[in-house]
Amino acid sequence: MVGIGRLRKIERHLYRSWRTIKKYLDAPAQSAAPRQRQSKLDPFKLTIAELLEKDPVATATVIRQRLRSVGYDGAYTIPRECVRATRPARKPPRAFLRMESPAGERFEVDWGHFGVLDYAGDKRKLYAFALVEAHSRMLYLEFTHSQSFETFARCHVHAFLAMGGVARESREKGKVERAIGYARQAFWPVREFTDLNDVNRQARQWLAEIANQRQHRETRERPMNRFKAEALRPLPVIPYDYRDTVEALVYKDLRLHFDGNRHCVPPRFAGRRLTIKADSSSVTIYDRVHEIVSYPRCWGSRADSRRRPLRRRTGGPASRGCTIARPATALRPPGKPLLPCHARSVFARHGRYRPGLVTPTRPDTKHRRASTVPVPADGAGGSDMR
Repeated sequence: MVGIGRLRKIERHLYRSWRTIKKYLDAPAQSAAPRQRQSKLDPFKLTIAELLEKDPVATATVIRQRLRSVGYDGAYTIPRECVRATRPARKPPRAFLRMESPAGERFEVDWGHFGVLDYAGDKRKLYAFALVEAHSRMLYLEFTHSQSFETFARCHVHAFLAMGGVARESREKGKVERAIGYARQAFWPVREFTDLNDVNRQARQWLAEIANQRQHRETRERPMNRFKAEALRPLPVIPYDYRDTVEALVYKDLRLHFDGNRHCVPPRFAGRRLTIKADSSSVTIYDRVHEIVSYPRCWGSRADSRRRPLRRRTGGPASRGCTIARPATALRPPGKPLLPCHARSVFARHGRYRPGLVTPTRPDTKHRRASTVPVPADGAGGSDMR
């Protein structure tokens, strides 16, 4: 019970009658109950919960797009707040303990995608194979147009040769991921490349002059100085052959197809299946174990030119049975290269033998009429890239 003196004091302060003050002190007025406002999103909250259950990382923008298809026409802020309140709590990130490996203990490898290379309109995806020696951070980098197993194995062999040995184990993650990012930032920008060989030439120069000569921010040493080649295991004496290997049929025009290009072989192999072995620099054609001819690797498939072989067999099973005359320059139409199909059409038009044609003969059919096959006089006939 409040005394009259205190009521008078409140009265002077509030300028209200003491009777009014006493009434409210005896029975305080109850505040009005808050009105429950209905949101436009209320009918869709169950749908939001179901969508977030399917994909907990779906953004509020994607959720709103889905809600519009079922009738929601409200603003973006309402579903954003609802998604934030409804989204399940994310799991805390896993923690890792940084480990430093002794010299020669571990290699780490990874792939990185670096866009495409343009070969006169033919675009080839470009990948980077990166290998890091974990102790020194010594980096090896090689660019390829494929991530096949054969390419992966070849890159390993090239990296082992560059490092001078093999580590005791190889892993896929960790320090090498930072090496891929470092190559993107320090090597890739503001450079121009003509082909795959040019990319790898510039990469080797960058590794030798910059990447493996810089002071690493973790070890505080240069990778070249910290690297210990003697700690690696020695390479095997017999090298491995991890070239891409396929079989291809030699058609009547003396060509076989590989990777969008066509390569010529001597006429005695027409109709037979030969073995093709290819790496990033060359395409070599074999008859079983006998090498027939080797061409430089062409990554474009729309060019129409004549390429001379890197090398060809001049004796043995690959060339036996072919009589080669002098070059068939007389059969070449003005302004056009001599391709086998050109020579055949010219021979058919003239209807008689002309110098420069290859006449295949067999020992057991020496007295039969030999058929003349118009191919270039170099035996292999060059490569037609299509």
